[in-house]
Amino acid sequence: MRRQIVIMLLGLMTTLSLPAFAIAGSRENDHATQPYKYIGKELDRTHGARHYDPVTGRWNVMDALAEKYYPWSPYVSCGDDPVNAVDPDGKEDYRVNKQGQFYKQKSMWEQIKSFFGCNTKKDRVFMEDTDELLAVFEEGTIMELENQDIEFQNGTITQTSMHIKNRHNSEKLFRILGERTEVEWAQIEMAQGDNIILTDKDKREVSSSLLLIDAIGRKGGKVAALKHTHKPTLEERNGNMGDFIDIGPSPADLQHASNRHGTIFVVYIYYTNTKQYYNGKGIYKQVRFR
Repeated sequence: MRRQIVIMLLGLMTTLSLPAFAIAGSRENDHATQPYKYIGKELDRTHGARHYDPVTGRWNVMDALAEKYYPWSPYVSCGDDPVNAVDPDGKEDYRVNKQGQFYKQKSMWEQIKSFFGCNTKKDRVFMEDTDELLAVFEEGTIMELENQDIEFQNGTITQTSMHIKNRHNSEKLFRILGERTEVEWAQIEMAQGDNIILTDKDKREVSSSLLLIDAIGRKGGKVAALKHTHKPTLEERNGNMGDFIDIGPSPADLQHASNRHGTIFVVYIYYTNTKQYYNGKGIYKQVRFR
């Protein structure tokens, strides 16, 4: 039993004459030579980062990142979810939504790049709902992405944190996340080593950032600066600002700064596009960041 499949790709129509399952088979071109097929790959049994046997429907080699994903077989594809995810180059992309959820997933953007032969090994950050590419970094820039529950007196929060190589990269990603999401983010600039970006997925505070810098101090580390974002909600931007019109450092922010000498405190205000430097006594410097 054989099947005829007609594919329209970039305006060119091509016909595959296939066995019942296999991708391998004879090829008959109706209008023009079109070597790229259903995943933007030529029929050379190379499926992105691994070689794929189109007759048996199996990988011939293990996943290069198999040691990071013990729950899955090293021979599955896309975290065993090939319907909802794509994996054109065997690497990982990062996605973020407006609620501050930051996670790893394969992006359709990379499938498109793969079709045109433009695969690159990069750390890429996409907007969840639109697949918009927000930032591109060298591979390995984003490290130690973690989610952990932290107990507070008024309940439990889920902190998302990541280590970022290079202060310039950290500043870039921090500003993008502050602008494109609806939650508050914090950036811990270390005197030495990698910076840390984190969020509690709350619109008004990142309480866990203070716990983290205190923990760093107890371990002998030195925090050069603690930055966080202030961003009004859509209703507040539309005129119902109320008391939130004063979106500089809060009294609690000033109190935290007064208790932690030697650390620079900065708040990024996305309503006025300014950043304010402050200490326990108040704001001592203000500059625009756009």
